[in-house]
Amino acid sequence: MSEGPAPLPTFQESERNLIERALEITRGNKLRAARQLGISRKKLYAKLARYGLLGVTLLLLNAPASVRSGLSLRESRGVPVVAA
Repeated sequence: MSEGPAPLPTFQESERNLIERALEITRGNKLRAARQLGISRKKLYAKLARYGLLGVTLLLLNAPASVRSGLSLRESRGVPVVAA
């Protein structure tokens, strides 16, 4: 029996995922990520703090290039990444 469609993610989950993706695409460049998201850099920093992503981005950026190339922000937090 089917339990119906999966529930939609919350707004906060969606926003966090968008921020993570923007940072991955820009390789941690917060100004470029903010521009892609259409928000100010100051607002991005506030959202990074709210979602606990400030330390994660620093950790990822300070990792050796060989580690950065195969590691996403989600994986660096220990959250499994499921291929779409």
